[in-house]
Amino acid sequence: MGITLLRIVVGFAISFFIGTGLATLFAGTKLSEQLSAMVQAFQVIPAVTVGVILVIIFGVGSAPPIILITLMTLPLVFMNTLQALKFPDPPKLLEYLDSIKADRKLRFSALMKPPKSSKLPAPISFWASAWRPKLLLPENLSARRTD
Repeated sequence: MGITLLRIVVGFAISFFIGTGLATLFAGTKLSEQLSAMVQAFQVIPAVTVGVILVIIFGVGSAPPIILITLMTLPLVFMNTLQALKFPDPPKLLEYLDSIKADRKLRFSALMKPPKSSKLPAPISFWASAWRPKLLLPENLSARRTD
């Protein structure tokens, strides 16, 4: 059981770093749409088929399961990270800040981060962040009590 868990953790860690890195790199570019289409197309390949091919190429050992786990979780990590970077959800951010009992300074810095779509022209980038002033109302910056 120990080696299986190790393979799962290593495979997921690799896919997490690659998927998050690629999504962060391509979030504000035109290439992100094409890349996400290719990643979605990759998801339909059966894991058993890929697993057999990996065993033929790498033999029996730790490499095939780690690569298989990486390849099967990479699209999920990439797509979810890309989606989160393209369309931030302000109400969920406020809910998160409430749950950790964030102080006023942390709330302000979290709500005023520039949008990830900084490669857009200035008017579009401004429009994309138009929700931010509404979030800076006093009731959103002050810590909420849930008595």
